[in-house]
Amino acid sequence: MTPLDLWYLPPGLSALIPRPLLPILGEGEIDPRDPGAEGGLRRLAVSPELVCAAVAALDGAAPRLRNMPVCEIVAAIDRALACWREPGDPGRAALLEHGPALTGYSRETLAYAIDHMLPEFGEHGLRRLLTAELGDPAALDGFVTSENGPRHMARGPGRQVHVFAGTVPTVPVFSLICGLLLKSPVLAKPSSHDPLIPAVFAQLLARVEPRLAGALAVLPWSGGDEPLEREALAGAGAVIVYGSAETVATYRAMTPATTRFVGYGHALSVAAIAREALTAGAATETARRLAWDVALFDQRGCLSPQFALLERGGETAPEAFCELLGAELDGLRSRLPRGPLDAAGHARVRAVREAVRFRAAVEPGVRLWESAGSTDWTVLLLPRLDPGSGGEHRAIAVVPADDLAAALPAACAGLSISCIGLAATPQRTRTLEPVLSRLATRICPLGRMQEPPITWRHDGRPNLSDLTTWVEIEGG
Repeated sequence: MTPLDLWYLPPGLSALIPRPLLPILGEGEIDPRDPGAEGGLRRLAVSPELVCAAVAALDGAAPRLRNMPVCEIVAAIDRALACWREPGDPGRAALLEHGPALTGYSRETLAYAIDHMLPEFGEHGLRRLLTAELGDPAALDGFVTSENGPRHMARGPGRQVHVFAGTVPTVPVFSLICGLLLKSPVLAKPSSHDPLIPAVFAQLLARVEPRLAGALAVLPWSGGDEPLEREALAGAGAVIVYGSAETVATYRAMTPATTRFVGYGHALSVAAIAREALTAGAATETARRLAWDVALFDQRGCLSPQFALLERGGETAPEAFCELLGAELDGLRSRLPRGPLDAAGHARVRAVREAVRFRAAVEPGVRLWESAGSTDWTVLLLPRLDPGSGGEHRAIAVVPADDLAAALPAACAGLSISCIGLAATPQRTRTLEPVLSRLATRICPLGRMQEPPITWRHDGRPNLSDLTTWVEIEGG
């Protein structure tokens, strides 16, 4: 197998790649004495000079990208994502072979993202997104006529810089797609926790549509390298950063005031289960839906539920619901295994379990359910929410509440809530809407927390129109 590069450069820059390349070692990967050996992964030592050359190449490709009709960009993205769904595609093989070690997600989780989530970013979904945010997508190609209004067109911000966090694997793909839809060349800095997916997507797109080969650059560097990052940010029209509050603040401070900046900092999500979702006939399905939201992406994304509020008064008591939830999580161990954990990750899960075990011996209302012989899943029943009680590696705290309308604001106070996954009847949902609308920017049915529609406004902000400039020509 050909070595896989964990970067992507526009055509014509291969002479600037330093030699020898740096190997990433591991079972079945390349020998440090032979960085070009077959079947390996190669990373790149990135310098300010290499970033400067990549930026110049992206700027040189910008006119060609602007002249490419948006419908053809959409079609190319659709073809690229379809390739990943083909069993023999080399990009798919690379993601599934190397992804678990490089991203921390199981092979089954990555396959689910490729086969069931990324198709939402195909032609049909992208047309819905463009229409929802811009009206007529043709406005990105030139002036269009609106009824009783001036002719207008939409213009992207120019070259963009995207800084990714190693959370949900679909996020960098969608972010790069949004840049291309606005006809913006993109320089991407992948996370050290996922150096694979952005690079493989850029390589795939260049293979499928050579006209887009110069529109992306993916260069991995360590955050905090100021000379390098100054080169990356210089002249950028927009900077989009995913990461911790500290990371967002750092890049915001470095970004020129005239450059558009969008930061997606730390956020979390909550499950809320009304008593009517706990009838004898509904409780198992409710537990199944919560288990799926907990298991998919191992609670690593902003849409992952960190805890669940369970309204008392239903036919299924909190203890019985936790039993059901544990059984559903156990059933997902083989269908959707958790990603590999290092020793520190296992130790954190065990520490949470031991702390709750101690509390259960002395405090009423505290219970623990756990996977047998492993740290695969943990369910905690707690009378109140405490810091450090679950929230990672499929450890979920269930907290009973007398009334959701009163409990939700108290539980969410001081937290940056992205999504509330709700299990309730339509009528009850309407009564809760005034409370829910003040706490989160997305409220969805339980079981769908991790899979938002393509038109979802991340943190309440549009994905395209936030970075669009409108030009109007008025008639005489």
